[in-house]
Amino acid sequence: MKIVVVHYHMRRGGVRRIIEQQISLFLQKDMALELVLYTGDAADYSPPEDPRFSLVEEPLLDYASAIRQGESLDGYLRLLRFFCDQEPGTLFHVHNSVIGKNPRLNAAIVEAARAGCPFCIHCHDFVEDRPALFKQVQQAAASLGYARYEDLMYPQHGRVYWVCINKSDLSRSPLSSFESTSYIPNPVEPPPRGNMTRMELACSLKIDETKSWYFYPVRAIERKNIGEFILLSQLIDPEGVWLISREPETPEEREGYEQWRHFSSLHTLPLLFNAAKKGDFGSLYEHCTYVVTTSVMEGFGLVFLESFLAGKPLLGRNIPAVTEDFCARGVVFSGIYDVLLVPAYGVWTDFACLSRNQQMQWLEKIGTIPCC
Repeated sequence: MKIVVVHYHMRRGGVRRIIEQQISLFLQKDMALELVLYTGDAADYSPPEDPRFSLVEEPLLDYASAIRQGESLDGYLRLLRFFCDQEPGTLFHVHNSVIGKNPRLNAAIVEAARAGCPFCIHCHDFVEDRPALFKQVQQAAASLGYARYEDLMYPQHGRVYWVCINKSDLSRSPLSSFESTSYIPNPVEPPPRGNMTRMELACSLKIDETKSWYFYPVRAIERKNIGEFILLSQLIDPEGVWLISREPETPEEREGYEQWRHFSSLHTLPLLFNAAKKGDFGSLYEHCTYVVTTSVMEGFGLVFLESFLAGKPLLGRNIPAVTEDFCARGVVFSGIYDVLLVPAYGVWTDFACLSRNQQMQWLEKIGTIPCC
């Protein structure tokens, strides 16, 4: 049997960790399997040393949201040709195409499925939850000749099977009307073991070994709600060390990140951004005192289970649509909240609902942040 695993890229992040675990499980399970990883960027990826595995890099798979009217279809045709040129019976396991970050890929999937290629589409995130991206996908669908964006994002003809990683996604439209849809939670392993002692890590990061360390194991993009992480640092332990593992990769996300870095520097806050650059991820997890999450949107929410498996107490914001599946299996989260209400503009408001500038103004006005 031949399986082709498809994703935009193999840069570090939650989906990559799931794909790595999936590949490992596939190779353990079936000795007769031929496994291909088809991805747009594998520069930072170390493939398994197994003769049954091969890597195909295709830059056209990487993020490319905008499609202009009259644009050349060469890229789309190249992706479509790859799917249709595989031997009969090849299964294509596609990760996260419904986030819509490359409509050319979606169009290639639609037409390859129409031609009879079997697909398993693994849904991690949804374009409907990203307003700016959703608008681009609607425009792309029209430019590519689709009457509705759903016709581009959710093909129903041919042999297409859908996988949701939490039960709440099964009720989303249009997936709720599909017959070939299943709930399959992501495989989760404890965070990797580190290769640094706490003292070595403290020296490398130039932080105080004797204080409590609060670790947010994410890339600091907008939906990770960095302003609330800063607020927690001042409410819970202003003398502690607060660490965010990685910086954003895209120019669109870097603007907000740099504003928060400047804000933290201006107010001499005990935050260290991009901590995984000088301290490996496993060591940060192993030696932190607490794990923190303030994210407002997750597909699966690895941090909720990884912190549990690592034996680290978790503090911060709950995402009920994600954690209800875990709680149903007996996992208890005692340090998380559903909302963080603050007085703003004459009413009690969830802090996460404030814009970035409003969060900064609120932090300074209320006096939570020390004056510069």
